[in-house]
Amino acid sequence: MISILITIILCLPPILLLPSSFGLRLDHEHIAQIVDIKLRYRAAGVIIAVIAAVCVTLIPFPGKLATPIIFIALHSANWFVARRSVRRRKLANGWLDDEETKVREAGHSFMLPVLTLPLYLYTGGWLALLLAAIYLDTSWDSMPVQIPIHFDPGFKTDTWAPRNGGSVYFLTFLGLALSLVFLLICLFIRLPSFTRGKAFRTSHVATLATAIHALSWLQCLITLSFAYNQVAYLLPTLHDYEKPVSISSLVACVVMFVGGLCYVILQTGRYEHAARELFPDQLDDDDKKFYILGMFYYNPTDMRVLVNDRFGVGLDFNWARWQSQAFMLVVLGVIVAVIIPAA
Repeated sequence: MISILITIILCLPPILLLPSSFGLRLDHEHIAQIVDIKLRYRAAGVIIAVIAAVCVTLIPFPGKLATPIIFIALHSANWFVARRSVRRRKLANGWLDDEETKVREAGHSFMLPVLTLPLYLYTGGWLALLLAAIYLDTSWDSMPVQIPIHFDPGFKTDTWAPRNGGSVYFLTFLGLALSLVFLLICLFIRLPSFTRGKAFRTSHVATLATAIHALSWLQCLITLSFAYNQVAYLLPTLHDYEKPVSISSLVACVVMFVGGLCYVILQTGRYEHAARELFPDQLDDDDKKFYILGMFYYNPTDMRVLVNDRFGVGLDFNWARWQSQAFMLVVLGVIVAVIIPAA
Protein backbone atom coordinates (compact mmCIF):
# COMPACT_ATOMS: atom_id res chain seq x y z
CA MET A 1 0.00 0.00 0.00
CA ILE A 2 2.83 2.41 0.86
CA SER A 3 4.56 1.72 -2.46
CA ILE A 4 1.30 2.39 -4.35
CA LEU A 5 0.78 5.66 -2.46
CA ILE A 6 4.36 6.81 -3.15
CA THR A 7 3.99 5.90 -6.83
CA ILE A 8 0.78 7.91 -7.18
CA ILE A 9 2.26 10.93 -5.34
CA LEU A 10 5.41 10.99 -7.48
CA CYS A 11 3.38 10.59 -10.68
CA LEU A 12 1.38 13.75 -9.94
CA PRO A 13 3.96 16.59 -10.35
CA PRO A 14 4.67 15.97 -14.07
CA ILE A 15 0.90 15.96 -14.64
CA LEU A 16 -0.12 18.91 -12.47
CA LEU A 17 2.86 21.17 -13.18
CA LEU A 18 2.38 21.42 -16.92
CA PRO A 19 5.22 22.98 -18.94
CA SER A 20 4.04 26.26 -20.42
CA SER A 21 5.55 25.80 -23.88
CA PHE A 22 7.56 22.54 -23.74
CA GLY A 23 10.87 24.34 -24.01
CA LEU A 24 9.96 26.45 -27.06
CA ARG A 25 9.58 30.20 -27.37
CA LEU A 26 5.91 31.20 -27.38
CA ASP A 27 4.06 34.40 -26.56
CA HIS A 28 1.21 34.32 -24.06
CA GLU A 29 -1.44 34.51 -26.76
CA HIS A 30 0.16 31.58 -28.58
CA ILE A 31 0.42 29.52 -25.38
CA ALA A 32 -3.35 29.85 -25.09
CA GLN A 33 -3.65 28.17 -28.50
CA ILE A 34 -1.85 24.96 -27.50
CA VAL A 35 -4.28 24.04 -24.73
CA ASP A 36 -5.35 20.92 -26.63
CA ILE A 37 -1.73 19.69 -26.78
CA LYS A 38 -1.39 20.29 -23.04
CA LEU A 39 -4.59 18.37 -22.37
CA ARG A 40 -3.33 15.43 -24.43
CA TYR A 41 -0.03 15.59 -22.54
CA ARG A 42 -1.89 15.55 -19.22
CA ALA A 43 -4.18 12.70 -20.33
CA ALA A 44 -1.15 10.66 -21.37
CA GLY A 45 0.44 11.52 -18.02
CA VAL A 46 -2.61 10.15 -16.20
CA ILE A 47 -2.38 6.94 -18.24
CA ILE A 48 1.33 6.67 -17.36
CA ALA A 49 0.48 7.12 -13.68
CA VAL A 50 -2.12 4.35 -13.92
CA ILE A 51 0.38 2.06 -15.65
CA ALA A 52 2.96 2.76 -12.92
CA ALA A 53 0.40 2.08 -10.18
CA VAL A 54 -0.66 -1.19 -11.86
CA CYS A 55 2.98 -2.28 -12.17
CA VAL A 56 3.60 -1.56 -8.50
CA THR A 57 0.40 -3.37 -7.53
CA LEU A 58 0.66 -6.53 -9.64
CA ILE A 59 4.39 -7.12 -10.12
CA PRO A 60 6.12 -8.65 -7.10
CA PHE A 61 9.50 -7.49 -5.84
CA PRO A 62 12.17 -7.23 -7.19
CA GLY A 63 10.46 -6.90 -10.59
CA LYS A 64 8.54 -3.96 -9.15
CA LEU A 65 11.79 -1.97 -9.28
CA ALA A 66 11.44 -1.81 -13.08
CA THR A 67 8.48 0.57 -12.65
CA PRO A 68 10.63 3.75 -12.49
CA ILE A 69 12.33 2.87 -15.79
CA ILE A 70 8.92 2.35 -17.42
CA PHE A 71 7.72 5.63 -15.90
CA ILE A 72 10.73 7.60 -17.19
CA ALA A 73 10.63 6.03 -20.66
CA LEU A 74 6.92 6.72 -21.13
CA HIS A 75 7.16 10.27 -19.81
CA SER A 76 10.13 10.97 -22.07
CA ALA A 77 8.12 9.81 -25.07
CA ASN A 78 5.12 11.85 -23.92
CA TRP A 79 7.28 14.97 -23.54
CA PHE A 80 8.93 14.69 -26.95
CA VAL A 81 5.64 13.97 -28.73
CA ALA A 82 4.04 17.05 -27.14
CA ARG A 83 7.08 19.20 -27.92
CA ARG A 84 7.07 18.04 -31.53
CA SER A 85 3.37 18.90 -31.83
CA VAL A 86 4.00 22.39 -30.44
CA ARG A 87 6.94 22.85 -32.81
CA ARG A 88 4.87 21.85 -35.84
CA ARG A 89 2.03 24.19 -34.88
CA LYS A 90 4.46 27.00 -34.23
CA LEU A 91 6.05 26.66 -37.67
CA ALA A 92 2.71 26.17 -39.42
CA ASN A 93 1.27 29.37 -37.91
CA GLY A 94 4.46 31.43 -38.15
CA TRP A 95 4.77 32.04 -34.41
CA LEU A 96 8.39 33.22 -34.72
CA ASP A 97 9.99 36.23 -33.06
CA ASP A 98 12.66 38.34 -34.74
CA GLU A 99 15.54 36.12 -33.63
CA GLU A 100 13.83 32.90 -34.71
CA THR A 101 12.88 34.45 -38.04
CA LYS A 102 16.54 35.22 -38.68
CA VAL A 103 17.46 31.66 -37.68
CA ARG A 104 15.01 30.21 -40.21
CA GLU A 105 16.04 32.63 -42.95
CA ALA A 106 19.68 31.69 -42.40
CA GLY A 107 18.80 28.06 -43.12
CA HIS A 108 19.17 26.70 -39.57
CA SER A 109 16.73 23.93 -38.64
CA PHE A 110 16.89 24.18 -34.84
CA MET A 111 14.46 26.10 -32.65
CA LEU A 112 15.72 28.51 -30.00
CA PRO A 113 14.87 26.96 -26.61
CA VAL A 114 13.74 28.43 -23.30
CA LEU A 115 14.69 27.27 -19.82
CA THR A 116 12.48 24.37 -18.70
CA LEU A 117 12.93 21.69 -16.06
CA PRO A 118 12.18 18.03 -16.97
CA LEU A 119 10.57 17.26 -13.63
CA TYR A 120 9.69 13.66 -14.53
CA LEU A 121 13.40 12.76 -14.54
CA TYR A 122 13.62 13.72 -10.87
CA THR A 123 10.39 12.09 -9.75
CA GLY A 124 11.34 8.91 -11.62
CA GLY A 125 14.66 8.74 -9.77
CA TRP A 126 12.98 9.38 -6.42
CA LEU A 127 10.47 6.64 -7.18
CA ALA A 128 13.31 4.17 -7.78
CA LEU A 129 15.04 5.08 -4.52
CA LEU A 130 11.87 4.87 -2.44
CA LEU A 131 10.71 1.58 -3.96
CA ALA A 132 14.16 0.11 -3.29
CA ALA A 133 13.96 1.34 0.31
CA ILE A 134 10.52 -0.25 0.72
CA TYR A 135 11.84 -3.53 -0.70
CA LEU A 136 14.73 -3.50 1.76
CA ASP A 137 12.33 -2.80 4.61
CA THR A 138 10.14 -5.78 3.67
CA SER A 139 13.28 -7.94 3.34
CA TRP A 140 14.87 -6.80 6.60
CA ASP A 141 14.91 -10.24 8.22
CA SER A 142 16.61 -11.84 5.22
CA MET A 143 19.54 -9.41 5.36
CA PRO A 144 22.70 -10.43 7.22
CA VAL A 145 23.41 -8.92 10.61
CA GLN A 146 26.62 -7.42 9.22
CA ILE A 147 26.12 -5.23 6.14
CA PRO A 148 28.79 -4.92 3.42
CA ILE A 149 29.66 -1.25 2.97
CA HIS A 150 32.86 -1.40 0.90
CA PHE A 151 34.26 -3.70 -1.79
CA ASP A 152 37.76 -4.34 -3.10
CA PRO A 153 38.59 -4.18 -6.84
CA GLY A 154 37.44 -7.80 -7.19
CA PHE A 155 34.00 -6.93 -5.71
CA LYS A 156 34.78 -8.83 -2.52
CA THR A 157 33.55 -7.25 0.70
CA ASP A 158 36.41 -5.82 2.76
CA THR A 159 34.44 -3.62 5.19
CA TRP A 160 31.34 -4.47 7.19
CA ALA A 161 28.96 -2.51 9.40
CA PRO A 162 26.17 -3.52 11.78
CA ARG A 163 22.74 -3.72 10.19
CA ASN A 164 20.88 -0.52 11.04
CA GLY A 165 18.99 2.25 9.31
CA GLY A 166 22.12 4.19 8.43
CA SER A 167 24.01 1.29 6.84
CA VAL A 168 20.99 -0.17 5.03
CA TYR A 169 19.53 3.07 3.67
CA PHE A 170 22.78 4.97 3.15
CA LEU A 171 22.50 4.94 -0.65
CA THR A 172 18.86 6.03 -0.41
CA PHE A 173 19.76 9.11 1.60
CA LEU A 174 22.81 9.81 -0.55
CA GLY A 175 20.82 9.44 -3.77
CA LEU A 176 18.05 11.75 -2.56
CA ALA A 177 20.61 14.32 -1.39
CA LEU A 178 22.48 14.28 -4.71
CA SER A 179 19.23 14.49 -6.65
CA LEU A 180 18.14 17.52 -4.63
CA VAL A 181 21.53 19.15 -5.22
CA PHE A 182 21.11 18.63 -8.98
CA LEU A 183 17.56 20.00 -8.75
CA LEU A 184 18.70 23.12 -6.89
CA ILE A 185 21.49 23.66 -9.42
CA CYS A 186 19.01 23.43 -12.30
CA LEU A 187 16.54 25.73 -10.55
CA PHE A 188 19.36 28.17 -9.95
CA ILE A 189 20.39 28.01 -13.61
CA ARG A 190 16.81 28.86 -14.58
CA LEU A 191 17.12 32.27 -12.89
CA PRO A 192 19.73 34.11 -14.98
CA SER A 193 19.98 37.84 -15.40
CA PHE A 194 20.78 39.04 -18.90
CA THR A 195 22.26 42.48 -19.40
CA ARG A 196 23.94 42.11 -22.79
CA GLY A 197 22.78 42.12 -26.42
CA LYS A 198 20.73 39.64 -28.40
CA ALA A 199 23.74 37.64 -29.57
CA PHE A 200 24.74 36.93 -25.98
CA ARG A 201 21.20 36.12 -24.84
CA THR A 202 20.58 33.76 -27.74
CA SER A 203 23.67 31.63 -27.13
CA HIS A 204 23.54 31.89 -23.33
CA VAL A 205 19.91 30.79 -22.93
CA ALA A 206 20.48 27.91 -25.35
CA THR A 207 23.56 26.83 -23.40
CA LEU A 208 21.70 26.91 -20.09
CA ALA A 209 18.70 25.01 -21.50
CA THR A 210 20.98 22.29 -22.84
CA ALA A 211 22.89 22.10 -19.55
CA ILE A 212 19.67 21.72 -17.53
CA HIS A 213 18.54 18.71 -19.55
CA ALA A 214 22.00 17.10 -19.49
CA LEU A 215 22.27 17.51 -15.70
CA SER A 216 18.73 16.20 -15.18
CA TRP A 217 19.44 13.04 -17.19
CA LEU A 218 22.72 12.51 -15.32
CA GLN A 219 21.06 12.76 -11.90
CA CYS A 220 18.33 10.39 -13.07
CA LEU A 221 20.92 7.79 -14.02
CA ILE A 222 22.80 8.25 -10.74
CA THR A 223 19.68 7.80 -8.60
CA LEU A 224 18.64 4.72 -10.58
CA SER A 225 22.08 3.18 -10.11
CA PHE A 226 22.00 3.92 -6.37
CA ALA A 227 18.57 2.32 -6.04
CA TYR A 228 19.53 -0.92 -7.79
CA ASN A 229 23.01 -1.12 -6.25
CA GLN A 230 21.76 -0.96 -2.67
CA VAL A 231 19.31 -3.80 -3.32
CA ALA A 232 21.93 -5.97 -5.06
CA TYR A 233 24.50 -5.34 -2.33
CA LEU A 234 22.34 -6.09 0.69
CA LEU A 235 20.15 -9.06 -0.21
CA PRO A 236 21.91 -12.45 -0.29
CA THR A 237 19.55 -13.76 -2.98
CA LEU A 238 20.77 -11.04 -5.35
CA HIS A 239 24.51 -11.18 -4.63
CA ASP A 240 25.14 -12.80 -8.01
CA TYR A 241 23.91 -9.59 -9.63
CA GLU A 242 25.94 -7.09 -7.60
CA LYS A 243 29.00 -7.20 -9.88
CA PRO A 244 27.15 -6.75 -13.21
CA VAL A 245 24.89 -4.11 -11.64
CA SER A 246 27.88 -2.17 -10.29
CA ILE A 247 29.87 -2.37 -13.52
CA SER A 248 26.91 -1.47 -15.73
CA SER A 249 25.96 1.44 -13.45
CA LEU A 250 29.51 2.79 -13.46
CA VAL A 251 29.85 2.45 -17.23
CA ALA A 252 26.43 4.05 -17.78
CA CYS A 253 27.28 7.02 -15.54
CA VAL A 254 30.65 7.57 -17.23
CA VAL A 255 29.11 7.28 -20.70
CA MET A 256 26.28 9.61 -19.70
CA PHE A 257 28.70 12.16 -18.26
CA VAL A 258 31.01 12.13 -21.27
CA GLY A 259 28.11 12.00 -23.72
CA GLY A 260 26.26 14.79 -21.94
CA LEU A 261 29.38 16.94 -21.85
CA CYS A 262 29.97 16.41 -25.57
CA TYR A 263 26.30 17.16 -26.26
CA VAL A 264 26.43 20.42 -24.30
CA ILE A 265 29.65 21.49 -26.03
CA LEU A 266 28.35 20.67 -29.51
CA GLN A 267 24.98 22.34 -28.94
CA THR A 268 26.60 25.37 -27.33
CA GLY A 269 28.97 25.77 -30.25
CA ARG A 270 26.07 25.43 -32.65
CA TYR A 271 23.99 28.10 -30.94
CA GLU A 272 26.93 30.44 -30.38
CA HIS A 273 28.01 30.21 -34.01
CA ALA A 274 24.46 30.97 -35.13
CA ALA A 275 24.17 33.89 -32.71
CA ARG A 276 27.41 35.46 -33.91
CA GLU A 277 26.32 34.94 -37.51
CA LEU A 278 22.84 36.39 -37.03
CA PHE A 279 23.69 39.35 -34.77
CA PRO A 280 27.20 40.51 -35.73
CA ASP A 281 26.34 44.11 -34.87
CA GLN A 282 25.32 43.22 -31.31
CA LEU A 283 28.33 41.21 -30.17
CA ASP A 284 29.67 42.39 -26.83
CA ASP A 285 33.10 43.91 -26.55
CA ASP A 286 35.51 41.69 -24.66
CA ASP A 287 36.27 44.05 -21.77
CA LYS A 288 39.61 42.88 -20.40
CA LYS A 289 39.31 44.84 -17.18
CA PHE A 290 36.77 42.28 -15.90
CA TYR A 291 39.14 39.33 -16.36
CA ILE A 292 41.80 38.45 -13.79
CA LEU A 293 44.90 37.04 -15.51
CA GLY A 294 42.88 37.31 -18.70
CA MET A 295 40.80 34.24 -17.77
CA PHE A 296 38.75 34.63 -14.58
CA TYR A 297 35.67 36.82 -14.90
CA TYR A 298 35.30 39.22 -11.94
CA ASN A 299 32.61 41.88 -12.25
CA PRO A 300 30.93 43.09 -9.02
CA THR A 301 28.32 45.02 -11.02
CA ASP A 302 27.17 41.88 -12.87
CA MET A 303 24.54 39.98 -10.85
CA ARG A 304 24.96 36.77 -12.83
CA VAL A 305 26.80 33.84 -11.27
CA LEU A 306 27.22 31.84 -14.49
CA VAL A 307 28.59 33.58 -17.56
CA ASN A 308 29.71 32.53 -21.02
CA ASP A 309 33.24 31.19 -21.09
CA ARG A 310 35.61 33.73 -22.59
CA PHE A 311 37.53 31.11 -24.54
CA GLY A 312 35.73 28.42 -26.49
CA VAL A 313 32.27 27.32 -25.44
CA GLY A 314 30.65 26.56 -22.12
CA LEU A 315 30.08 28.43 -18.88
CA ASP A 316 32.30 30.07 -16.29
CA PHE A 317 31.77 31.69 -12.90
CA ASN A 318 31.58 35.34 -12.04
CA TRP A 319 34.03 35.18 -9.16
CA ALA A 320 32.70 38.41 -7.68
CA ARG A 321 29.55 36.60 -6.53
CA TRP A 322 29.52 34.80 -3.18
CA GLN A 323 27.98 31.67 -4.72
CA SER A 324 31.04 31.17 -6.93
CA GLN A 325 33.41 31.67 -4.02
CA ALA A 326 31.43 29.27 -1.83
CA PHE A 327 31.51 26.64 -4.58
CA MET A 328 35.30 26.90 -4.82
CA LEU A 329 35.66 26.60 -1.03
CA VAL A 330 33.54 23.44 -1.05
CA VAL A 331 35.63 21.94 -3.87
CA LEU A 332 38.87 22.76 -2.03
CA GLY A 333 37.45 21.29 1.17
CA VAL A 334 36.56 18.04 -0.59
CA ILE A 335 40.04 17.82 -2.14
CA VAL A 336 41.71 18.40 1.25
CA ALA A 337 39.41 15.86 2.93
CA VAL A 338 40.39 13.25 0.33
CA ILE A 339 44.13 13.98 0.31
CA ILE A 340 44.77 14.20 4.07
CA PRO A 341 43.52 10.66 4.98
CA ALA A 342 45.41 9.21 2.01
CA ALA A 343 48.63 10.87 3.19
